[in-house]
Amino acid sequence: MAKKKEGIVEKKPIYKKWWFWLLALIVAFFVFIFAVGGSGSKHIYDDAEVLDVMNGFKTEKIGEMSVVRADESEVTEEVLADWYYNYVNQHDYNWNVIVYTDSNPTKGCYAIKGLINKDVLLDENDTYSLSSDAGSTTYVPNNDGKTLKKEYTMLTQEEQDRIKGEIEPLIDDSYKGDSYLIEVSSTTEDNRLAIDIELSNESLLEKETCNKVARELALKIKQLDLDIEELSIALGNNYKITGWFRIDDLSNTSQKDINAISIN
Repeated sequence: MAKKKEGIVEKKPIYKKWWFWLLALIVAFFVFIFAVGGSGSKHIYDDAEVLDVMNGFKTEKIGEMSVVRADESEVTEEVLADWYYNYVNQHDYNWNVIVYTDSNPTKGCYAIKGLINKDVLLDENDTYSLSSDAGSTTYVPNNDGKTLKKEYTMLTQEEQDRIKGEIEPLIDDSYKGDSYLIEVSSTTEDNRLAIDIELSNESLLEKETCNKVARELALKIKQLDLDIEELSIALGNNYKITGWFRIDDLSNTSQKDINAISIN
């Protein structure tokens, strides 16, 4: 009961009133419930699905992979880093994918420990294996263990096809022979080009011939004035490599220096 002193009523401090502590407990309870309940929808991987990876005959389980589904706009670099460090890196699945639910054909992100590819084309099979990395961006983990480092962005399929279309006519038909391959990619963040060419023909058995063919082709490609950081030409017959011809920074390599290079 409050006491009277010289006509003044002394009131209890608010923290001594029973209803104050009841109210405090109620507020604390709801804060806790909100914190616990709200955390359930914070991560893109909360509803990840783990699928079995089967052998080619579908008779034996050989591993597991994980699938997350989300709109493309949801997968920012911050979300990608959270997915990698707190999900991909915490499990030992064969591979992990984020499938864009608003993409046709099926695109998304593909990750294994140490490597993340964003905006890749995925096979529309049960386990969404990697189909093509054309136009994708490759990331690696940063040393801080929290963020991702952008390594490079691959050329789109259209860009690759355009460059291949410029290079193909430069290869003499007599050297295309059994098979030939032209691969175009970008190797650095500033998207300088890497060109890999493989020629397989019965006439490419001698190193002297291979040197001549590789040098002539390198000079023709240089004249296209493409920003080529790395040119690699493998020559041989029946999938047996006779030699390998490589030039770093073709764009800034002189004709004299190209003619001085020999295959390994």
